[in-house]
Amino acid sequence: MDPMVDVLWALFRRIDKSRDGKVSVKELNAARKRGDLDISAAEAKALMRFSDEDDNGNKELSFAAFYVATTDKQLDPRITPSLLQLFTKLDANNDGYVTKKDLEKASENGLFLTKKERDFLLKAADADGDKRVSLSEYVNVFADTIKVVLSPEEEKQLREQFALLDDNGDGYISKSELRKQCKSSGLTNKHVLTTLQAADLDGDGTISFEEFVQLMQK
Repeated sequence: MDPMVDVLWALFRRIDKSRDGKVSVKELNAARKRGDLDISAAEAKALMRFSDEDDNGNKELSFAAFYVATTDKQLDPRITPSLLQLFTKLDANNDGYVTKKDLEKASENGLFLTKKERDFLLKAADADGDKRVSLSEYVNVFADTIKVVLSPEEEKQLREQFALLDDNGDGYISKSELRKQCKSSGLTNKHVLTTLQAADLDGDGTISFEEFVQLMQK
């Protein structure tokens, strides 16, 4: 993977103060004023030409667009929006890397990671032993594990099933949401833990859509 991925992701995180996965014109200009982004007004304007990929009129840069604009290369296809969303949730201090402290903070903020799950994630992904997990390290360990190719119809059906379990619509099935569904189906807490352990491939304490797909293929 391009070594610039981690550098640019860390920079993108510093610019994206709203943590919504997009960089607006306002955030870009604010980063220039803070000195986080050493480019001219003309260069910032040129950068924003890569914005609005979904043609909704919002002048915002996704990380994929930011990467293309700064490197003139396509982002690794394994780095999906949902993977970036999850990595951002784990990165509590928003510096582009996940540390033990970040995971503890993420757990306090609702991800409900046990110490065992936090230790597993760090041990599995920290390839260079620097006590933190970069985006590229995270992708190299977890992205291929949860990749399944679906037809458009299969994806549509699975997303509908996933939405029934994802009560708050945040894109992840939590332990409490899973417990609620199991309870309504007459299943025990043991079934909740068994299902979560089987599906939670990246050890973050929740089930992403990609992990849900993998579970349904078993």
